[in-house]
Amino acid sequence: MTKNNFYKYAAIALLLLHFVVIGFFIFTKSHKPNHRNDGPKNIIINRLDFDQAQQEAYQKLITVHQPSIQVEVKNINLLKKMLYTTLKNDVQNQAQTDSLITEISVANQTIERLHFAHFLDIKKLCKGEQVQKFNALTEDLAKLFSHSPKPKRSE
Repeated sequence: MTKNNFYKYAAIALLLLHFVVIGFFIFTKSHKPNHRNDGPKNIIINRLDFDQAQQEAYQKLITVHQPSIQVEVKNINLLKKMLYTTLKNDVQNQAQTDSLITEISVANQTIERLHFAHFLDIKKLCKGEQVQKFNALTEDLAKLFSHSPKPKRSE
């Protein structure tokens, strides 16, 4: 086998491998369930068998709920940034650190209160046997609405 033939076959093999890898990524992503697309909203609608009127009322609840949560999340992120910026100081101000940690805790409590009130409002939408379905759903609420991002590795 000459060098030219070797390089030609190697180039073809690499090109084929390239297409296989690209195909793998395209097709595996499309078959994975996307939690964001299915989302807690659709899970709740399906598990509680909401009718069209209930779905519309639920959407209104979401429209009111989400901005409140987003304000608190932004507040927490700002407070955490302020907290960790204090690490740059040579001398730590314990009172300032404790104050920021307390404010973060208060904001987290506010989020939990908002979520709880939101779920009470969802329960009020339920009729008849939907209440039992809601009670069963409460076992999964913490998992469904957990937004704890996994830490990214920095390498």
